[in-house]
Amino acid sequence: MVTQMWTPHLTLSIEVEPSPVVSIYAVPEKVGQVHHAFETTVKLLEFFQNYFEIQYPLKKLDLVAIPDFRAAAMENWGLVTLQEEMLLYDSNTSSVADRKLMTKIIAHEVAHQWFGNLVTMRWWNDLWLNEGFATFMEYFSLEKIFKELSSYEDFLDARFKTMKRDSLNSTRLLSPPSVQTAEQIIGMFDSFYYLKIACVGSV
Repeated sequence: MVTQMWTPHLTLSIEVEPSPVVSIYAVPEKVGQVHHAFETTVKLLEFFQNYFEIQYPLKKLDLVAIPDFRAAAMENWGLVTLQEEMLLYDSNTSSVADRKLMTKIIAHEVAHQWFGNLVTMRWWNDLWLNEGFATFMEYFSLEKIFKELSSYEDFLDARFKTMKRDSLNSTRLLSPPSVQTAEQIIGMFDSFYYLKIACVGSV
């Protein structure tokens, strides 16, 4: 069995007062594409600390662009892993839509440092505590500090679509009474569930 390894390269690092140190990692040949993610993360971290009035409790927050990563992103506490497409921005080839998606994904994962890591649900049936609030704060934070991206319009569109789907007999409970198997847990990770809770949180 052959295991392929890659070595990330530290590209930018800065301390956000009073904490933590924010660092971005990518493969060496793509070090010039991390500036947007870096500036976005610093702004979001400062915003969430001020808004929640709870300081980020760790000494560092690392974001790593992984060339081959199955999930779009994962909010490990203090170490957010993302697909390269979700973290790297090339001003010569990336579109405005790319920038908006990247900013939303980063906002979602940084929000998870509070909703999901600092506070964690007891069991998977309360996944809404993680994903619902992180999704709501994703849109809320963009509207506050990245107004040029018009994220509020996106949220309204997503909200109406979610309400329509929620009116069907196939809709889900916010907190299912029985979630036991791996299949049941995996089945809860879809965009409808994320947005349904985010819509409730916005009421």
